[in-house]
Amino acid sequence: MSGAGNPLLWISLLPLLGIALAARAKFGSWRHPASFLCLVWICACGPAIIFSVAPVSILALMTLWGMIGAFVLGACVPQSERRVESRPADCARWVFDDHRLQRAVFVTGCIGVIAVASYVRSATPDLASLTSLEGWVQIAVKYSIARYQDEETETLFVRLLVGINYAGAILAGILMAQRTGTGRRFVLFLPVLACCLITLLTTAKTPLLLGILCMLSGNFSTRCVVGLTASQRPKAGGQLRRLGLIALVVMVLLASLVLRYGGAAGVDLALIAERSGSYAIGPVYAFSAWVSTGGLAVSEAGFGRYSIAGIFELLGIGRRVSGFYEYIVINDATAESNIFSAFRGLIQDFYLPGALFLLFLLGILAQLLISRRASSATSYAASIGLLSAIYLFVGWSPIISIFNYNGVHFAVFTVLFTLLICVRRVVSGARTEPGRQVVQFSERTGRHGS
Repeated sequence: MSGAGNPLLWISLLPLLGIALAARAKFGSWRHPASFLCLVWICACGPAIIFSVAPVSILALMTLWGMIGAFVLGACVPQSERRVESRPADCARWVFDDHRLQRAVFVTGCIGVIAVASYVRSATPDLASLTSLEGWVQIAVKYSIARYQDEETETLFVRLLVGINYAGAILAGILMAQRTGTGRRFVLFLPVLACCLITLLTTAKTPLLLGILCMLSGNFSTRCVVGLTASQRPKAGGQLRRLGLIALVVMVLLASLVLRYGGAAGVDLALIAERSGSYAIGPVYAFSAWVSTGGLAVSEAGFGRYSIAGIFELLGIGRRVSGFYEYIVINDATAESNIFSAFRGLIQDFYLPGALFLLFLLGILAQLLISRRASSATSYAASIGLLSAIYLFVGWSPIISIFNYNGVHFAVFTVLFTLLICVRRVVSGARTEPGRQVVQFSERTGRHGS
């Protein structure tokens, strides 16, 4: 194992940077799934290597770069160029109605608020406790203890509500990518607001981070499939608004740590700083420790047991345990971490060659969903819905396979169903209601337009 203090280890970032720049040049945007995967892992690996907190295995980094490169290479296989064909003025089209989407986002966001109320009622019968910091701390500690003792903290009904809320976040991202007006933008953030409240109540960071990732997944998949140009995209809210949103996320995450480690004796700031560092830079160190202890030499393939553990549990094949993996003690700075990335699960399920091949196929699928011609409402909705699922896997890959969570499967199916009922067939040239924004494409040519 190479010492992280060795400056030569920084050179190991160059292959990843090279892959990222090549993907950006090939696909023209950091929003493309291949470019986005590289960007996610640059953010995960860069600080861990540069800060030199713990040893990093060169073999582990080579494995990571190889798996990322397999996905990017797969995305380069299909042809991404679309032919521009003439479209008869009277041809039939499908339109994607964002007014229906807005109603869907509002309904799913309200369901998320109901999930928040269910968490509160399960934790305390006295709602007056929410009016004091001590009451919030008691609820947070209760859920934290139950979670780490592998006790049931939520019913199946609440899990379904949370899954619908995640679907609402994806739909909000799709709606955000299409809207050109400013009307009722607060509806877009209702599902994410519910995720913020769940994080504050349970101190689990997953709801908030996954809610944000769901919104990004819907937004990016729509922009890629529709092929919006810079002039067609909605105007950005400005750097100040983006910084404000980032600050809000950081504040909620820190508040969840304060609630978890707070108590009668006060808040342990040193412990909060230690845990924050572990969460931020732990994945690379944990994966490196696993590789260095012979993790790549898998004795028996799981064939999905580590990548879709939730489905295996539903089928009664295996039991999903809290954390999925055993902890590995790294050092005092990073404490204990079991964040081994989705790549470890793929390797344990299908060995290293199989994992590389699966990522190669996933890259091909992602590019096919972007470049294929949508000839019907079903194919258009499926392209955006399935591509959103790929974005979820890519964005969550430094942590664990996103498809271990059954709530995510339910959210994807909910998105697909909702998108299907949010399309309608019209004749080219027919008027739409004032202020209504639609994304449309021809049945004959498959070419998108607005």
